[in-house]
Amino acid sequence: MINKIKINQLRVKGVNKDYFVNFKKGLNIISGEISTGKTTILDLIDYCFGEEEPPKYPEIYRKANIALLEIEIGEEKFIIERQMYSKRNTEQIHFCNMNEMSSDHRTIEVKTVQKKGEESISSFILSKIGLEEVPLKEAPKKDVSGIDIMSLRDVMWLCYLKRDRVSGEDLLFEKNYMKGIKLKQVIDVIFNLHSERLSILSDELKKNQESLIEKQQKEKTLLSFIDNQGIMTLEKLEEEKKKLLEGIENNKRLLDEINVKILGSSDLAKDLRENVLKLNSNIQSLRTDKRNIEKTLQRLIPLRGQYHEDISKLNFLSRAKQIIDPLTILFCPSCLSPIKKSETKDACPLCGNKIKETEVYENLDVTREIRTIERKLDELNTYVEDIETRHKDIEKQEEKIRNELRLESKKLDDTLQSFVSPFLTERDTMISIMSQNQNEIIHIDEMIKIRNEIITISKERIDLQNKQEEIEKTIEEERKKSVNRAEVISSLSKTYFNHLQTVKFPKLSDAFIDDKLVPYVRGLRYNELSSDGAINLSSICWMTAIFAEAIQRSTHHPGFLMLDNIQAGIGIGAERDRDFQDETIVDGIYTLLKELSDPSNGGQLIVVDNHPPNYMKNGVIVYYSRDPKRPPYGFIDDETT
Repeated sequence: MINKIKINQLRVKGVNKDYFVNFKKGLNIISGEISTGKTTILDLIDYCFGEEEPPKYPEIYRKANIALLEIEIGEEKFIIERQMYSKRNTEQIHFCNMNEMSSDHRTIEVKTVQKKGEESISSFILSKIGLEEVPLKEAPKKDVSGIDIMSLRDVMWLCYLKRDRVSGEDLLFEKNYMKGIKLKQVIDVIFNLHSERLSILSDELKKNQESLIEKQQKEKTLLSFIDNQGIMTLEKLEEEKKKLLEGIENNKRLLDEINVKILGSSDLAKDLRENVLKLNSNIQSLRTDKRNIEKTLQRLIPLRGQYHEDISKLNFLSRAKQIIDPLTILFCPSCLSPIKKSETKDACPLCGNKIKETEVYENLDVTREIRTIERKLDELNTYVEDIETRHKDIEKQEEKIRNELRLESKKLDDTLQSFVSPFLTERDTMISIMSQNQNEIIHIDEMIKIRNEIITISKERIDLQNKQEEIEKTIEEERKKSVNRAEVISSLSKTYFNHLQTVKFPKLSDAFIDDKLVPYVRGLRYNELSSDGAINLSSICWMTAIFAEAIQRSTHHPGFLMLDNIQAGIGIGAERDRDFQDETIVDGIYTLLKELSDPSNGGQLIVVDNHPPNYMKNGVIVYYSRDPKRPPYGFIDDETT
């Protein structure tokens, strides 16, 4: 069974209070004076169903914080919660009714805008009514076309006839070509005329064709390059590479022979080479000893400085003792009375108490300590001088060996040059030839790579061509399975004509819906009619015809319809066209609305009308007076300024 949506309550949480309106099955009329928030209610419902922007009427902007919409789908009830005037990209859906909001219940967070792979308001609602993941073609008349996933916003075009579409000239989005294309496909989806398989195949065919064109272009470019460069065939390239590799191997053998000859020639200077190596070894040994001596000196020099510093401190201590010892205190620093000298040497001259023994240098023999440190310093200086003398000797030995090494190295070079030079020239020539051959092989490898790439691309192109033929064949078979669209259009036309009759459309003739779903009256397109009233009635009857057919056929229509400004251009008023200054037309509209909202049909209608007929009082769910003395003043009932 296909689930329908029933709207139960709209509630707006405000700064000071909540504002709400309850809905029922069948017909719901929102009536009242102008500027009381009637259209705002429809716009808020649309906002809860995923409209990007909330209504921006001043009273809503000043008072509203959160919009809550309770809906019923099948046996389940949900509340869609949306923040007003917020930059959030997520909202909440509550699995409860309004009375259970304060109790524990399940809540999920969803995106406000439909995105692939993410749960959104759109994907959640569509999944509940069996319309999830429906692909729409970007170019319906072409086999080759990209696809776009249908959203709840697309479906709302058939659930909410806004004022600009009721009395304007944009019923089928004639001013927006891409929206118009999508609207027709949404109608096909609603009436099961849409083949999801066909849309997927069309998208697959488009991608396959794009890949095929890319492969063909790449193959053509590479073939043109090969022709212009005169590149050999793959077999000849492989053969040429094999010859070059064989040449490199031969040259390597010749190079090894030359190196052997050079090594043999160098035996003539064996003694000279050994002597050079020995001198080098001696230099390295001396340098190691020199580094060890330098590290030792780096450790000893600071120690020598420390000894000097210790001697200075001890000399200072000795002089200080001589100065401080004679100091005595004759008068009390507190009362300035003379202090009697104690006869006890170890008593304090001030308090008379016995002086405790301290570790201050009282028993220290400073002169003896100085002599000890001076002796150590002398020993250290002698050791340092010996090391420094050894360091200078090593430097002299190193300089002498370096001179000998320069002489021996020159002798070795002079000896080898006369024997080795011819072989070196031959070796350099051989290395140059091998390098040229290596570069040529690299170039051949690049050409082989291009040849192999052409073979791969050619195979991929053939596979894509075969796949394209298979997809085209499948598309043709899928088209044969599709529902008879002409029958549905014919039935829609009849219903459209009947609805025009019901609303007492003046001078009704030649009314139908063409195969592009455009409504005609009196043989004219709806937007070519001479008056606003005629355009209004034809637009309403077009929408109600789709709604009635969908409900009768139990198709995928959500099951509710919202109409705004239904009396635009008709009824009583000097500004009306003479043919539409007739209350019988208003009666006809409500006759039609009552038929559509019959409980047996299961559909729900929500309409905005300033002044419905008196006999429709039972259908009025709320009347806004715009008079503070007769509440409710408006939807935002405390905004009476």
